[in-house]
Amino acid sequence: MFLSTHKMCLVFRMSRLCARFLVLPLIMLPVIIQVDDAVGGYNSPLILPSELDVDQNTAIEDETALFTGTVDQQGDSDDSLILPDSPKFDGLVSEDNAVWDVGSLSIDALKENFFATYSTNEFDKAIELSEEWLARLERQYDLESLQLVIPINHLAETRQRLGQHDIAEQLYRRNITMIELHEGQYSEQLIESLAALGHVYEALERNLEAIKIYQRVQHLVHRKEGVYSLEQLSLLDQMVVNYRKLRNFTEADRAQKLRFKISQYHSNDVTASLNAQYELADWYVESGQYNLAVKSYKRSIRLIENEYGDNDVRLLRPLRGLARAAPSYESFNGRSNKALKRAQKVLSNNPQAKSDEVALTLVGLADFYMLTNKQQLATDNYLGAWQALSEESSELIKQEFFGVPIKLTNDTLLINRGIISRRYQGGYLIRFELTVSADGRVSNVELIDSNVPGLLSEVVIEEIEANLRYRPRHENGMAIVTEGVISEQKIFLVRL
Repeated sequence: MFLSTHKMCLVFRMSRLCARFLVLPLIMLPVIIQVDDAVGGYNSPLILPSELDVDQNTAIEDETALFTGTVDQQGDSDDSLILPDSPKFDGLVSEDNAVWDVGSLSIDALKENFFATYSTNEFDKAIELSEEWLARLERQYDLESLQLVIPINHLAETRQRLGQHDIAEQLYRRNITMIELHEGQYSEQLIESLAALGHVYEALERNLEAIKIYQRVQHLVHRKEGVYSLEQLSLLDQMVVNYRKLRNFTEADRAQKLRFKISQYHSNDVTASLNAQYELADWYVESGQYNLAVKSYKRSIRLIENEYGDNDVRLLRPLRGLARAAPSYESFNGRSNKALKRAQKVLSNNPQAKSDEVALTLVGLADFYMLTNKQQLATDNYLGAWQALSEESSELIKQEFFGVPIKLTNDTLLINRGIISRRYQGGYLIRFELTVSADGRVSNVELIDSNVPGLLSEVVIEEIEANLRYRPRHENGMAIVTEGVISEQKIFLVRL
């Protein structure tokens, strides 16, 4: 039925009154509208060495360069995990840590405070900030938007720092999937997340998977910078590490030689060329390829002599390396002795030589005397090295030289098959615990892990105690006994 005029007026007044009481509180509430800048690109830090100089003629254009980010509709992105010099806290963390409300922060404030907490190793707080940052962008964009790549990378790296590798793996793989979806499997932007994923696999000891990831990154780097790009040097280093863990020494050697070839390609002066030679020669010594190591060190010596003369202090390093490249006692007592004597002569002709050069040369001489059972000469030279380091060097360098026992003998021990049963042959790998005495000899050998047959174990232990030598640990310049030293050794049974 129709309402009377009086009743209609009453209803109208009541509706106005209700509207006043309902709307007024809404007007009094603070209305906060956050307008956030669009986050374009996703150039989080590449694990490859950013400090390497790349030929500018082969550099890619700025708009596609890996380290300059990408461009979105709103402008250039410049987000990375390179920590700002002066982070702004925007009121998030007070001196007594009383303020902690990530929900009230803008995206810019979340990013600033993430960098601040990450730089001070407050990773739990950094995770909370990066998760809120990511959640905001997920609400603003779809779940497969490239706008999410930056906070996901930051969150993954923070999880990785806390040892949460499984979570970091899933985050990096999410980024890889998104980038492939939008830009394809050959996108340069995949390099960062793939390289980081390789490090995760290394931490999880999934070495073969890590190698495959690094090979894919290397392929992308080749497409971006060319086959001689310096960016791949750190990739090759990681491949060598993983190949060695898998005991694939052939591939490790191939990767190391490729590294040398790339370094030589970019060697524009004598110093760079020498450094490349040293890296290759040191690898040859480490992998037991002593003849090749000798050739590399001798090549370096000739280069220094031709450029700087016969008594230049630069000769000390290759001479010390030449002394190390000794596969047997005979070659050590011959070639090594000659190299170290010359190093000593060069040192006497260069009184201005740095303390670490003096110490390294004296340590090399002492190691030689230790291996040739000239104990007093070894003790005197170790003391001289300690005193040289005490003049200028920090405790860190002394710890590197003398803080722990250093094995002087090779990692491969040859045992004469004539002293054991003929049914044993081939090679074995053992891990053991021992005591290193002040004279560098070993005792109290106990096998921890070994594939050596039980009947052969006693012979192996006797050979280890008879042949292994260490540079003893030192305190205040004096050699001391060290118990509980863990070591590994390859054993080969041969006819001697």
